[in-house]
Amino acid sequence: MKSKNNILKEKYNMYFRQICILLFLFLTQLCYSQTKVQADSIAKKKPQAVKVKPAKAAKDTTKKINWPDIAISPGVIDQYQKFGDINLSIGRYEKGPDGGAFGGLRLGIETNFKKGNEFMYAPKIGLELFSSFVCIRLSTLYYTRDAVHQVRLLPEVGASLWGVANLTVGYGFELTKSNLAYYAGNARVSLCINIQKDLMKNLIKSKTEKTK
Repeated sequence: MKSKNNILKEKYNMYFRQICILLFLFLTQLCYSQTKVQADSIAKKKPQAVKVKPAKAAKDTTKKINWPDIAISPGVIDQYQKFGDINLSIGRYEKGPDGGAFGGLRLGIETNFKKGNEFMYAPKIGLELFSSFVCIRLSTLYYTRDAVHQVRLLPEVGASLWGVANLTVGYGFELTKSNLAYYAGNARVSLCINIQKDLMKNLIKSKTEKTK
């Protein structure tokens, strides 16, 4: 028979999964709506008068390569024990009134920084979208601890502070079975800082203009 603690733990995990799924669906719709509003506000801006200048010598009309935008995101994670992570996001940044929005592919790795057979790490790949106030993320992680491995699917939802900092909660659904849940819990809370050139520049500019 299952102990009382195991029964309570299973109920807690079930309720937490349900809450995460509901939050994920709700914030996905909210983030989409906010991004659309920001895009509409940019489209409605009045076009500036075009000044006619004297004709100049012909310039090179070769199109420049439209490189993707890059964001670097270090962070900390709490899931039974403390983890640290570093992530590289490759995608598109859309300018907005308060920071803007960023979405794209997210590559990273997280570790508990311990030694010996307690050392644990997990490379990960996923998709992320965050705006000025909302963040959603879906990742696949490959945990390794002392020759024991586990794959998890991790949806995360949470709040964003102008796109610069994201605070999320998530639940790692086990795609392969192992005992790693005793060392890295399925439920997690994470905080990360987003370092993105255009986002920082636009945010500083918008806040400076509001103080004038």
